[in-house]
Amino acid sequence: MDFDEDTKKYSFLGEGVSYWIGKLVSTENGSQRTLMGGGSWGYRYRVRMLADYSNKDTVEDNDVFVAQALIPLTAGTGAAERSESINLSQGDMVLGIFLGPDRTAPFILHAFTRGTEVEDDGSKFGIESGFTKKVKPGLLEGQESSQTASATYPELKQNSDKGNGKGKGAPVGQLGKLKGGLDEENAVGAFGKLSGNTGSSGLTLQELRQRTAERNASEGNRVGDTVDISEERAFEASLDAEIERARAGDRSGLDEALELY
Repeated sequence: MDFDEDTKKYSFLGEGVSYWIGKLVSTENGSQRTLMGGGSWGYRYRVRMLADYSNKDTVEDNDVFVAQALIPLTAGTGAAERSESINLSQGDMVLGIFLGPDRTAPFILHAFTRGTEVEDDGSKFGIESGFTKKVKPGLLEGQESSQTASATYPELKQNSDKGNGKGKGAPVGQLGKLKGGLDEENAVGAFGKLSGNTGSSGLTLQELRQRTAERNASEGNRVGDTVDISEERAFEASLDAEIERARAGDRSGLDEALELY
């Protein structure tokens, strides 16, 4: 055996790459339901492959190939908490490759998108719906296609069971009471105390500024002033000492201290 023949026989991919196309079988069978329901490692699916199986064979869905799906480099492998779910559904058509010799170790590389013109013919390779007893239609109301024509967004239903079908009208009566009314030009202070020229007390800005100036000019302690409270602290310390003596049985000085307090 020469070197070239030996390399073909014992290389990882054997004599060459072998591609396949197949359909993910229904989750109605126990094996596929287990694989897609989280009961297996990785992302593995039962696949009925074209040419390996036919519409007329007697091979059950539980007995077809199990293929593992590979992920794009941007998805993350799970390391360092980086991962993305694979969104394959029953009935999807996929493209794969055999990594083992003699058509073994099948892996899924890509999936074929669904179009609006393809209908399920009921055969084993028919494109069946991805919806199941647990996977129900959502916002797109059962649309199952991915193509250049965007999905049709649902419209509002007339027979909705929420609300009374009437919008909320503007409070015209209350608006008419504002300064300026409904027909006149916008007026400064139309919202009264809520407008910017008055404070929460109802005083104008000029009145508030005058009050602040008078307070700053007056004598006495104001916010931000330094206050000497050493005498208050000394009295509180003396009162605490009298309380401790009273607890010990001597109340001679407590009554006088409380009167001063």
